Amino acid sequence: MAPAVDASSPPDLEIQTLKANFLWDLLKRELGRDAFPGLLQALVMVWLIGKAQPILAYLIAGPFIRLEWYGMTSVALATAVVLSSLSAPLLGRFWGQRRFREMLALRSVPWRSWPSIVVGALGIELFTICLLLVMLQTKLISIDPSSNSPGDGMYGGLLAIVGAPIWEEFVFRGIILGGFLKHYPKWFAILASAILFGAGHGNLGQFVSAGTFGLFAGWLFVETGSLWPCLFAHAFGNTFVSAAPDSLATALGLQLGGWPATGSWFLAMGLLALGIVGLLRTQGRLSFHDRESLT
Repeated sequence: MAPAVDASSPPDLEIQTLKANFLWDLLKRELGRDAFPGLLQALVMVWLIGKAQPILAYLIAGPFIRLEWYGMTSVALATAVVLSSLSAPLLGRFWGQRRFREMLALRSVPWRSWPSIVVGALGIELFTICLLLVMLQTKLISIDPSSNSPGDGMYGGLLAIVGAPIWEEFVFRGIILGGFLKHYPKWFAILASAILFGAGHGNLGQFVSAGTFGLFAGWLFVETGSLWPCLFAHAFGNTFVSAAPDSLATALGLQLGGWPATGSWFLAMGLLALGIVGLLRTQGRLSFHDRESLT
């Protein structure tokens, strides 16, 4: 029970009591069942998933790595990712009393919206690549081209293209952002979930790239009310990176060893703007005819 304020208390004590009441109400709001997930709950959830993944990966994939059965290693790593991520929907179901169907949010999206979603997905992917190139050139991040994980290859590609988008979108957009939208303003919900998404990747480069993508994916989720566009954009981006990043980037004028050309920035932002405007129009949120009638 929160402490009460006594009218005869000294001013300093009253201030301290008001602060205590504020913190108490904040904790009740952030940790209560009706608020799931609040910001504090989401932080704990992401922290638990991050801690559980390496432990489960070691226990499940360790024997295959020692035996150099790298094909099975990818399957074991995927299993570790799925198991560690189960904490999010389980918390949502049994703590937050949210239904799995609600957290999945796999609502249909009109076909007329998909061309704009595809264009926007290409734009955000090119934009994040440009950001990463700038970070590479300024020595904020570095990439060792000789490093290959045991999960590389066909199974590793499937994990990156299929597995990662499914569980990450389910957790960060379906559960976390879906919950944030019930308790916070839209802009804060999208921004906070994107920051958590970037931080969950554990390094500066992916914090920036994944966080930037998270802003776009969060906006897609808010506009469409569905995870399908987020899943597509995420899988598309991971495919872009996993398939042949050198040849694809070169064809688009993005030299991986140098600065992104000015045209690359304009191309990325132009595609992104085109996709956003197109989706707003198909969603009925933007009409040029209404603007012309007002002038």
